Amino acid sequence: MWPIRVGEKLRRQLLHKLVGGSHQWGITSCLSKSAILVFSNPLQSKKFGYDFWEGRRANGAYHYTGQGPNGDQAVSSGTNNLLLRSKTLGLPVHLFESEGIEVTYVGLYQLAEDPYRWEVAPDSNGMTRKVVVFHLVQVQIDCG
Repeated sequence: MWPIRVGEKLRRQLLHKLVGGSHQWGITSCLSKSAILVFSNPLQSKKFGYDFWEGRRANGAYHYTGQGPNGDQAVSSGTNNLLLRSKTLGLPVHLFESEGIEVTYVGLYQLAEDPYRWEVAPDSNGMTRKVVVFHLVQVQIDCG
């Protein structure tokens, strides 16, 4: 059973003690690789120019920029590929918004029928590159 409620705020370090996963990545597997954690960070999004398209949409969907700070991102390997295959693999995707050392649980999501698109953004060196923007839809709403 998932131990965190929608809207709950906790330190990221505590979250990883509860469910596992990497402390440093925006996308990481957890619960012995049976689920995925996705972390959106508005400050980092703005730093890399992702804030134009990343975040919640009016219809409840969430757009999330893939992982990889330099050069073109790829969906053929790494955690971007894990997220892309999450629905096929039957892995739940738990979305969090980060602020400092704390995270807030947004909810359980899955990839939309149109799972991603490509955008252009600067990398950590200021160079232009292609980034993947995943389209996530909420599959569970916390009823309180």
